[in-house]
Amino acid sequence: MLGAGFEHAPGLMAAIDRRWPVSGASPGTVAQLKDPFALAALLRRIGAPHPAVAADARPGWLSKRAGASGGGHIRFGGRAARGRYFQQPIAGDPVSALFLADGRRASLIGFSRQWTDPAANAPFRYGGAVGPVPVPSALRSAVDACLDGIVAQTGLRGLASLDLLVDGEAFVALEVNPRPGATLDVFDRGPASLFAAHLEASAGRLPAMPSAALAPQAAAVIYAPVDCAVAALARPSWTADWPADNDVIPRGAPACTAFAAAATPEAARALVAARRSRLLTSLGAGHSAARPTRTTVSA
Repeated sequence: MLGAGFEHAPGLMAAIDRRWPVSGASPGTVAQLKDPFALAALLRRIGAPHPAVAADARPGWLSKRAGASGGGHIRFGGRAARGRYFQQPIAGDPVSALFLADGRRASLIGFSRQWTDPAANAPFRYGGAVGPVPVPSALRSAVDACLDGIVAQTGLRGLASLDLLVDGEAFVALEVNPRPGATLDVFDRGPASLFAAHLEASAGRLPAMPSAALAPQAAAVIYAPVDCAVAALARPSWTADWPADNDVIPRGAPACTAFAAAATPEAARALVAARRSRLLTSLGAGHSAARPTRTTVSA
């Protein structure tokens, strides 16, 4: 099962699949969905709103790298370059819809609200998500129809997500992530395994997912404020995804993921923000950035 980092290289996906069969979206489906102009045309065909895109620079538009993930590649303006395109900025709240697809239709799992963690050269760097979050029934129905149209047009299979900008009951579709993504940390806590559901949907069988009243959970990526030696760091129980003990985390690289659950999405996000602040203080509190050395003691 492939995660982020392969969408720009469907040829590599195909090569991996020839040796180790890959579950989820086919290389051809990924190539179609991650081509910004093919996706824009697809969304027009199914009547889904989408920002205008262009190959040449447009004043005030966003510059994005095709097939990239994580938001760190998005810039304000800039020059035209190979592999990059421009997208008209649209107002709205960033929301993601997690869904399963069996190649013919989609099954919506839930919505999460996302936020950025801006850096000097990456104003749209991914910060985290909280979910499930409630949405108006009209919005859910419209997104359901959009997802069915995307799957029918592309043959998409497995777990995937659709990034949206939402304003009340209206939405604009930004991008399709044809793979399991970061919101697994938010949603894979119910009675049924989303990994098992991904395998079933990848095989063309859309499973019936039992409804579960999940408490809202937030997950935030923590980026190292300085070079950090992992062995010197405290790792609270509400964190995960730490590198190996003998690694050094470069400044600006992901250090770990922090989690927080609460009674409401707002409370969960507030708690994970507080935990993020504690971790950043710990990471920047003078820990040695030198790579730890191994000492051999002779008897």
